[in-house]
Amino acid sequence: MEAADGDDRIVRADVGGAGRLRCGAGELTPRHAARTDANQAEIIEAIRLAGYFVCNTSRLGEGFPDILCVNHQQQVILFEIKTAAGRLTEAELRFQRDYPGLLFIVRSAEMALEYLGMRW
Repeated sequence: MEAADGDDRIVRADVGGAGRLRCGAGELTPRHAARTDANQAEIIEAIRLAGYFVCNTSRLGEGFPDILCVNHQQQVILFEIKTAAGRLTEAELRFQRDYPGLLFIVRSAEMALEYLGMRW
């Protein structure tokens, strides 16, 4: 998927070459030992059951959020998953500052569904 008219805010799918994902002008490479939060599987499952496409992006690193969701209207929503005591890294803070779309920090499946306008 190429960006229209050179708009580098659009994610470009480039799965070749060591599993790298091009995102705008930069490039994200999966981390092999990325740590996932204990509540991640439950949150992903709840969002999938609500009818969203969910892509686990937690291994990308560089501050990119943990999951990417797309609804039936093709709206993209990013979620950074944290435990109750979890804190954002500097890279995550930078990404959130620069990202122009919908991005939420969630600590439970209930919280994620509330952001999506749903009830658990």
